[in-house]
Amino acid sequence: MTDQQCRNLVNYSGAVAYLLHNFALASADNFIAFDEAAFWRGMERFSQEYPQLSVLHFKKVFEMALAESR
Repeated sequence: MTDQQCRNLVNYSGAVAYLLHNFALASADNFIAFDEAAFWRGMERFSQEYPQLSVLHFKKVFEMALAESR
């Protein structure tokens, strides 16, 4: 792995950790004051910054689980 590849991986990992940490924190608080729209905007920004790594499929998974729960 080159130094640049390593830096890219660290940047990606940090961004994913930040997104999922905020989601886990909201979950621990029973999603009180959770801003779903802001969460998905963050996922969209992540996808734009790292287009080679698709995370938007999580929204489809979320919507399918929500539909099944109804």
